[in-house]
Amino acid sequence: MKLKFLLLGLFQTVVAAAAIGAAETIAAGAVRPRVVVSTAIGGTDPDDFQSMVHLLLCADDLELEGLISSPYGPGRRGGTFVRAWEGRRVAFPRITSAGDHAEIFSVVEFAVPLPVGMTRAHTARVIFDNRIPAAVVNDGAALRFRFAPRDAKVCPCVIRGDFGPLDGTKGEFTAFPLRGGPPSATHPNWWTDDPAPEAAEGIHAGARTVSRWREEFLRDFARRLARCEHLP
Repeated sequence: MKLKFLLLGLFQTVVAAAAIGAAETIAAGAVRPRVVVSTAIGGTDPDDFQSMVHLLLCADDLELEGLISSPYGPGRRGGTFVRAWEGRRVAFPRITSAGDHAEIFSVVEFAVPLPVGMTRAHTARVIFDNRIPAAVVNDGAALRFRFAPRDAKVCPCVIRGDFGPLDGTKGEFTAFPLRGGPPSATHPNWWTDDPAPEAAEGIHAGARTVSRWREEFLRDFARRLARCEHLP
């Protein structure tokens, strides 16, 4: 029998492992799924650390072949990008407001003109959603940066830098749900979960494809965690 390696996102891996554990279908000596996990642990989200704990709690049900580190920021090493974007770009030559709109998973580009007195020597950074940093290029005429909204909501941002009059400048824009099908015809499942309205839970597209297993998932997590409390 040919065994297949599965390259899975960490959350999907944990859900699959929890479902296997909850059903108690893996008997002694049975062939376990061979899994390679891509993890963002070491990045900016505490839930990635929590997911790693859950993965390790499920390790007795998996053949864990390897962990690939892919956190946000300087912890990321190597790898390549696959061009999946086929459009859906909007550009703003200024700081935006909630009246400005962009589709979720689109590329939103900003070119904010430098105020009087600011030069190329000044530096700046932008924070979206109070936690997500965006790289900024100061070309001497404008501050240029990009962001791709994931959720349909108002997305705030703030500019921080060493030029006083600009430091603390705030903006925002409104991201709206997908329209007209998947963002990519070549990679229809690359960008997001099921975009159907009935599969959404609040602002989170496709969440109900996973959240329907929430109770079983958490009960399995609790059972496995409790097992660790009684180790010798």
